[in-house]
Amino acid sequence: MEEQLGASQRLLHALSQVHADFITHGDHRPLFEQLLALMVELTRSRQGFIAEVQHAPGSEMSFQLHAVCDWPDAERHLPALMGNSVSTGTPLLISASGEGPASGSPHAADPHPFLGLPFKLQGEVVGVVGLGLRPGDYDAFFLTFLQPVLTTCGTLIHARREAERRLRNEQARKQLEQQVSESAEQLRLALDSTENGLWDWDVRTNQLTVNSRWWTMLGYEPTMTASIDFWMQHLCPPEDVAEINRRMTDHMEGRTPMFELEHRMRHKDGHWVWVLGRAKVVARDEQGRPLRVVGTNDNVTMRRRAQEHLQSFIQAIPDMIFRLRADGTCLGLKPSALEPTFFSPDEFLGKNFFSMPLPEHLLTNLKAALQRVTQDSALEIFEFSMEMPFGLHQYEARVVPTGPDEGTCIVRNISARKLLEEQRRRQQEELEERVRSATRELESRQAQLIQSEKLASLGQMAASIAHEINNPVGYVSSNVSTLGGYITVLRRLLELYLRMEDSLAPEARESVAELLEQARVLREQEHLDELLQDMDDLLADTKEGTVRIREFIQDLKTFVREESGTSQQADVNKLLQVTLRMVRHELKHKCQVRLDFGPMPLVRCFPTQLNQVFMNLLLNASQAIELRGDIHITTRREGSEAVVWIRDSGRGMSPETLERLFTPFFTTKPAGQGTGLGLSICYAIISRHKGRIQVESELGKGTTFVVRLPLTEE
Repeated sequence: MEEQLGASQRLLHALSQVHADFITHGDHRPLFEQLLALMVELTRSRQGFIAEVQHAPGSEMSFQLHAVCDWPDAERHLPALMGNSVSTGTPLLISASGEGPASGSPHAADPHPFLGLPFKLQGEVVGVVGLGLRPGDYDAFFLTFLQPVLTTCGTLIHARREAERRLRNEQARKQLEQQVSESAEQLRLALDSTENGLWDWDVRTNQLTVNSRWWTMLGYEPTMTASIDFWMQHLCPPEDVAEINRRMTDHMEGRTPMFELEHRMRHKDGHWVWVLGRAKVVARDEQGRPLRVVGTNDNVTMRRRAQEHLQSFIQAIPDMIFRLRADGTCLGLKPSALEPTFFSPDEFLGKNFFSMPLPEHLLTNLKAALQRVTQDSALEIFEFSMEMPFGLHQYEARVVPTGPDEGTCIVRNISARKLLEEQRRRQQEELEERVRSATRELESRQAQLIQSEKLASLGQMAASIAHEINNPVGYVSSNVSTLGGYITVLRRLLELYLRMEDSLAPEARESVAELLEQARVLREQEHLDELLQDMDDLLADTKEGTVRIREFIQDLKTFVREESGTSQQADVNKLLQVTLRMVRHELKHKCQVRLDFGPMPLVRCFPTQLNQVFMNLLLNASQAIELRGDIHITTRREGSEAVVWIRDSGRGMSPETLERLFTPFFTTKPAGQGTGLGLSICYAIISRHKGRIQVESELGKGTTFVVRLPLTEE
């Protein structure tokens, strides 16, 4: 309803202006173009035309276009499109679906909404108005809404025809004057049908001629007579008369192009009606003194009330709002509704905001924000602080463009919000510290679980450790015992040689010969040559045994040592070899281990934890093999990853087992033979390394674990 009222007011105001321009200038063509542009805009159409119907004796009906909007070849289509409507004098409506008489329509192949309105003069159709391509169909509302325009178009065409007749026949001046008088009467009737109050002031006689709307808008009967004195003394409030006179004088003396002012007029029942008054001098004498003033009064009471409601709404907003030009001139200011007012808006209006004693950082940010929104930005936000009489407060300023060279700034006190944000920040920090503390505790517990699983794995390796140590220690001990016997024989031989050495004096030839014989006999009896050869082998075996013991102890120390908190560069192939030596006794009796190690770059990792992963996977592979089988270990580099495949020929796993494989405490082993933490810890360790562990398995076809570790270029 408000939109329709607004559109009606705009339409009627435009009609008033058209009548005034026609009276002043007498040129009808730009007036038709103005009327068509307004109808296209108010009906939200995209096409339109205004055409005059011409009936020449002995020829078909034709049309003369006076105004057209975005309608190519409109004049060619008009006879077929509007001929029937002109003949019957009825409007033509065509919907978007094509319903209606569309024969000959330029849209016949692709129907669009169309509205054709014939208008009459003295009972005869003299022209048509056409509108098309509206988003939505036209309805009966537009027939009533556009009626004043049709009346005005008929009047203009009539006036144009009368003017043409006057030019063709100067001798019929009196008849033409009569026709013009009739046309003026018709124009007055058309003006009376508008929603605006129209008035014509004869300055010489002070006589005021008004239309009926001028009176009915104020609650009076249209039969009353008016004068400027009656208007000023009885209808206008005294406080408005001075401003009305001042502005009218400025216009009549040529200082302003027209008179325009919103002021009040008293309704018959006593309340005030707000009107927008516009007027223009349309005739002056030879000395330039005004003779005649024509004007309109547009009822803007509803708009004023809406503005007052909007102003009340704005006043209820708690923020401070002010408008500034780009140069800093204050155009308007509304103080905050929440904070004490230490100044009056009048202290700022018309003054330069940037020259006021305000904090420098506020003015700098405001200048920059205002410059951006007057150029290309839709919104600028900045925060600032100010020392107020009630303490230091924080503020947020939002600057939006409200004109080509001005912006509006909304300032809100955000001290409470900032305080709340600070409290939340502290709470967030406390929460983060609690999370970090809980994370450290979880990491500590995870390390304990890993160490516990490691100890459990070492328990499984006890037999392997005992065997690997006892085996070399056994033959080292045996070799040492044998070497003791050999040394006894050698000691006896050495004693003989020593005695022989003592007997080498010239007088002891016979005794030396006897000793040499004893030594020869002893050497032959004890097989000294074989003993010496065997002693070399025993020493070699003993050396190998001590080396194996030392390597095993070193591997064991490496495997069970506490992990530091810093990652290291390590060779994955060497880690696998260390782990294989640790579990060799568990594997060698039931499976053949086949290695396919490719060249691998160093990986930044926690070596002890990777050893534990490999040991768990190898032990699981061994336990999955029931009698005898194979374990294949393959290493390769794939792109930015180091990849390890551990594949066994064991019994495999079912899909149900695969779904829960990495779940903590899940195990397929009998009670008392597994903790259910091995694979879950493997998963956690590989995740800590930002890697992935995958498994592929099928019952009866073995299992393959794939460990993928990221590589870092160093």
